[in-house]
Amino acid sequence: MTLRAQHPSLAQGTRNNVVATTSAYADVKTSGDESILYIVNTTATNQTIAISEDKLSFSGNLNDLQTNGSVTLASGFYNIDLAPFQARFLLLEQ
Repeated sequence: MTLRAQHPSLAQGTRNNVVATTSAYADVKTSGDESILYIVNTTATNQTIAISEDKLSFSGNLNDLQTNGSVTLASGFYNIDLAPFQARFLLLEQ
C-alpha cells in the first residue's frame, strides 16, 4: 500500500497493456507526468522478459521502486529479470 500512496498512477492512472501471455503480464500505469511499468512472472521458473522501446514508447531508464535498481535499454529492448511469481514496479525515468 505504501507504493500506491507514494505513486498515484498505480491507483488512479490509466492502464496500457504491453504484455499478456501465459507466462507474464505487464501494464504501464500513467497519471500526469508519472508512468510505472508493472510486470509479473506468472510461472514457477526464472524468466527474462524483453519489452521493446517501441512497445513502451520510451527510451530512458526503468527504476525499480522496491530495490532502487534499474533496467537500461539494450539494443532496443528492456530485458527484465523476474524470479518465480515475482512482480516488479518500474518507474519510467524521464
